[in-house]
Amino acid sequence: MIKDFIYVRKKNLANLRNQNHSVMSVMEVILLKLAYFGYMLMLPVLFTDIPVTMILISFIIMHVTISLFFVLTLIISHLSLETDFPKADEEGYLPYDYYEHQLAVSLDYHPTSRLANWIFGGFNSHAAHHLFPGLPHTVYTIITPAIKEAAARNNFPYHEKSIADAVISHYQYLKQLSK
Repeated sequence: MIKDFIYVRKKNLANLRNQNHSVMSVMEVILLKLAYFGYMLMLPVLFTDIPVTMILISFIIMHVTISLFFVLTLIISHLSLETDFPKADEEGYLPYDYYEHQLAVSLDYHPTSRLANWIFGGFNSHAAHHLFPGLPHTVYTIITPAIKEAAARNNFPYHEKSIADAVISHYQYLKQLSK
């Protein structure tokens, strides 16, 4: 809810430098946020008999649930015990080429499951997502076996777990970081 306003104010974001946002862009963010709060909060208050506190609690629960779903399904793809965090050498080079790097830093969970692919929108097939960013997620279940085979043939890492094991690995990784 707030991050959009933070991004509009930032001049540098990730690899983007000297960002200038037009007045129209800022107005668009403000108007879309007002519309969002209007239909998510004001319409139920005005047109239902649901108590305002229940509407607010439901709104907060919805945001917490969506945030947790997003974090747990995306973050586990990179932050787990299995994924590598290569460091650049003195000259700034990473130890892998592009393809090996993508495989080393990604964890797939149920990557050939069409149901998981539909539910997670391709987040579950993260290696395919990074290796073939121009392809739609609907083909990830088809190309993942070829990715696994090519990784094995070239002695590249390939990480795959169930969603439950991936979440456990993520929390084990966080525990390891805390030490």
